[in-house]
Amino acid sequence: MKKCPSCNTQVDEKNKFCINCGAPLTEVKKEEVKEEPKKEEVKVEEPKKEEIKVEVTKTPSSGEGFGTASLILGIISLVLSFTTWLIIPIFLVVITIVVGLILGIINLAKGGKKFAGLILNGISIVTGIASFVIFYVFVISLGLFSAFDYLQDYSYTTKSITKYQANPVAGFYKCSSSSNVSADNYTSKLDLYSSKNFTWTYVNENGIVKGTYTYSDVEKDTELANTNYYKLVMTSNSITQNGKEVTGTKENTYEMGIDTSGKKKSLVMINEKSYTMYYCIES
Repeated sequence: MKKCPSCNTQVDEKNKFCINCGAPLTEVKKEEVKEEPKKEEVKVEEPKKEEIKVEVTKTPSSGEGFGTASLILGIISLVLSFTTWLIIPIFLVVITIVVGLILGIINLAKGGKKFAGLILNGISIVTGIASFVIFYVFVISLGLFSAFDYLQDYSYTTKSITKYQANPVAGFYKCSSSSNVSADNYTSKLDLYSSKNFTWTYVNENGIVKGTYTYSDVEKDTELANTNYYKLVMTSNSITQNGKEVTGTKENTYEMGIDTSGKKKSLVMINEKSYTMYYCIES
């Protein structure tokens, strides 16, 4: 920009004449025109309104806590249900199951969806009963077998004491000439009564011999600690063979060894004259 020398009007540098007065501008020197600094527009921004976000957290149903507690008790009761054969765990199982079921029912009543506790407590009832029954059936069965064996032992012991203590050779025996004699394999029955009477019944020959006997101790060096030896003298006064009775007296002497190590006494008899051997077992 430059000034007109005539009217001081500011005109464009490219103009040769003043636009105000028409004076020529060729001789006019350029003057720097200080432009006033532009005023900067200050924009005042309005404060932004902060958006307030409200987080809405879903609160669990009022029954969910009861469902969780029921689940925990269900796990505990299931573990304990396998030990119901013990005294203390029985009460613990009952308490945990009952409380767990109650909490599970409350959970459902309040709209809770956790029903696993009810299922576990229900399973605990079944496993607890099964554990209890199986164990005690086993124990009772074992006890009955043990009691039966004990009664048998007691019976044999009592029988020996009451009947044979004063007379150690007395007893009721099944005999055979074979060493494999058993309760089902025998050829004769020998009954030595404590009154010192005897009856010898031969099964195959249909013979019955009756009479009296005496016995005496025989000392022998033997390694068999439970075997005692006796001399048995049997005097028959009645013999019945094939339904016919034969009168007369006959005496036979036997060496007898009695083994008392088993539940039943077993004995071996050897006739001193004929050397006939009999193996007998208490019936």
